[in-house]
Amino acid sequence: MSELRRLEGMFISDIAAFECKPVFITGCTVTAIFFALTVWAVHYARYPDRCYGLTRDAGWKKTISGLALVSGLWAAVSLLLLTVFDTYRAHERHQYLLLSCLGGLGISMLTTSTVWFDQTWKVTQWKGLGRWCGP
Repeated sequence: MSELRRLEGMFISDIAAFECKPVFITGCTVTAIFFALTVWAVHYARYPDRCYGLTRDAGWKKTISGLALVSGLWAAVSLLLLTVFDTYRAHERHQYLLLSCLGGLGISMLTTSTVWFDQTWKVTQWKGLGRWCGP
């Protein structure tokens, strides 16, 4: 029965804590970095003049977009720490970091969807992202 109970709460980091921790940490680090860059790119695409250039966008959208950026970066940092503090050696800390990572991802998802929602229900004046980072 104790073996069944032990398998009930298995995390991928339990396996990675012993057999392939360097590969696991490297993979999660790459994932966290690219997620942070993606969150930044979504924020960057909306406001600088070189891209969409929505400098006169509603103030609340800029604030919500900033919150999406901060919560996305928070999730990325939590993911990095989640790989270091595995559930075998730091069980309680791992649970808090997992909750922190999922919370940051959820907040980032909801706030990004809120900011970009207007692009889904009306025809946009931009016919693509051809202006992306152009001269």
